Amino acid sequence: MKGTVKKRGNTWSYIVDIGRDPITGKRRQKTKSDFPRQKDAEAALRKILNELDEDRYVETSKESFSSYMEFWFTSHYQKRITKRLVSIQ
Repeated sequence: MKGTVKKRGNTWSYIVDIGRDPITGKRRQKTKSDFPRQKDAEAALRKILNELDEDRYVETSKESFSSYMEFWFTSHYQKRITKRLVSIQ
């Protein structure tokens, strides 16, 4: 993976390629800014590159916890409850 550090105004930022979108095939990038020093941005870039190399990088989701739990309950747990209630009777 590749990454770069750039100065933007008085702060530093990094841009890193995080792979391709599996559906569209388009290139995806992650940008993080507001580092006070270049060394701080470089350290953060090294950390994310290390996570990508070791397949430990997990992209944060914008989905709320309540909507995820509702999805999980209806798709996984609710089926198990109905099956058990029918088998108990």
